[in-house]
Amino acid sequence: MRFHRIVPASALIAAFACGGGDQATEIDGLTSTEVSAVVESLTEVGAFSFDLGLVAPSVRPGVAALTTRFVQVDRVLPCAGGGAVHIVGEFESYISGPDVAYDIDLTETHDGCRGTVHNGRQFTFSGSPSARMRMQYSQNTNTRVTRMHGSFAGTFNWTDIDGASGACTADLTLSSNHQSFTLIDKIDIGVTGQITGTICSRKVDVHY
Repeated sequence: MRFHRIVPASALIAAFACGGGDQATEIDGLTSTEVSAVVESLTEVGAFSFDLGLVAPSVRPGVAALTTRFVQVDRVLPCAGGGAVHIVGEFESYISGPDVAYDIDLTETHDGCRGTVHNGRQFTFSGSPSARMRMQYSQNTNTRVTRMHGSFAGTFNWTDIDGASGACTADLTLSSNHQSFTLIDKIDIGVTGQITGTICSRKVDVHY
């Protein structure tokens, strides 16, 4: 299993499109539509938008012994529109029979990091000081059920291409259940979860 775009970003973005309140109401200089654009841009240049080479060890039939794997991450990666993001942290996996668990702890610090255009806005991010993503996953390879619980917290500065600027604080809790199953010759995936907390002074409480 390779950890690349592992977090359901579309659900996080939808949290602000559907749960952000009155789109004409400004909080900290941003309407909920603009907050949605900030979140979409931030997700695009966040840790899980890059392939960090985090690969969990494979489960081998008949092997019941506990296996662990620890990887330290320290990468500076280019952002789509210029600038960079520094991602540092650790990834640890545990395997015991069909059960697999993953602990991911990453801090991302943006440095003039610009995403692409979203909702007509293009944002550049800088760490203030940084944002931290902590995730815990458990998976059973027999039932193909994966459960996730984690958090995203920190402060970052943003600048819009039109010169507007500000700062946002994020304090989010994320949880989800994933179940994949074979349907004839294709894979169907069901995902449910919840995102709660605040970002850019917007309260979030979304089920998906």
